[in-house]
Amino acid sequence: MSRERVAKSAEALRRSAIDVAWRQWCAVGSLSSIAGEARASALVDPEALILLSLALRDEERRLWDVVTWWAGSGVRLLSVQRIKKLAREYPPAVQERLAEFASYAVQSGDKRWRSLGATGEAEPGGREPRREKWFGEGPELIEPAALLLRLRAGFGVGAKADLLSFLLGVDGAWCSIRLISAGTYYTPRALSTAAGDMARARLVHASGNKPVQFRVNAKPWSDLLEIRRLAPWRYWQPLYAFLMNTLAWVDSDEFQGGTDYLVSSKARDLVIGHRAGFTRNGIDVPRPEDFKGEAYLTAFAGTLHTTARWLARSV
Repeated sequence: MSRERVAKSAEALRRSAIDVAWRQWCAVGSLSSIAGEARASALVDPEALILLSLALRDEERRLWDVVTWWAGSGVRLLSVQRIKKLAREYPPAVQERLAEFASYAVQSGDKRWRSLGATGEAEPGGREPRREKWFGEGPELIEPAALLLRLRAGFGVGAKADLLSFLLGVDGAWCSIRLISAGTYYTPRALSTAAGDMARARLVHASGNKPVQFRVNAKPWSDLLEIRRLAPWRYWQPLYAFLMNTLAWVDSDEFQGGTDYLVSSKARDLVIGHRAGFTRNGIDVPRPEDFKGEAYLTAFAGTLHTTARWLARSV
């Protein structure tokens, strides 16, 4: 019974993940292509969104369609090195699909993606993407949730644009380099250099204490960008990695055929291994350490249910 509850909660989580992915694409895509669709209100992490969409492409056809559209229209706003780093936290199938995405990117003329094993000849698993009119010619980065991509378009793809997006997304809070690194996945060294340059240029504020912390005054940036309310930052990457590894496991023979004890042990490992996705985002779920053996399965089903609800109201 407990395993059935886990499977049922996993399906609800899958539906929530698909909804999140589409709403985020609606926020960063061409407005002419998504009229009437609900949009995300929190900041979109574009590399994490690509990986999430690749993981879910067999569940929702239009995610594959929009990902390949982005490979031609918006791929230059992506960081190849960052997506390679993030992809290591996803199931192997996602990394294989990333190579297919990279082939489309190379076809569009962006040679950076050859480092991901792209050949320049797209092989979409026997399924050609649809080129519907509603995709539009290119992204229109005017939604508040698309701010990170908008700053990359203006300042270039790199640590500075992402650092500024992070600081704007935490509403003026003082942040350490360690915290910014946890959110952006750039190295502390790269962020220290970027933040130091930006502080000297008076684009961000630096504290006088050690270790140095950084913040921005959001109001002037909001006025400059003509955004009434800046979108909040979410730690999407560790949460998406948990979602996709969990769903891949629930679909596997390991979940279907293992004993309840082994299944509960794996569930516990998944939550502990991706704990940052919960703690950073403030998702209150049961601690695996508080349950013994198979008793954790019920708590794990609750964790999946709680996460699905959080996604629905936090995207």
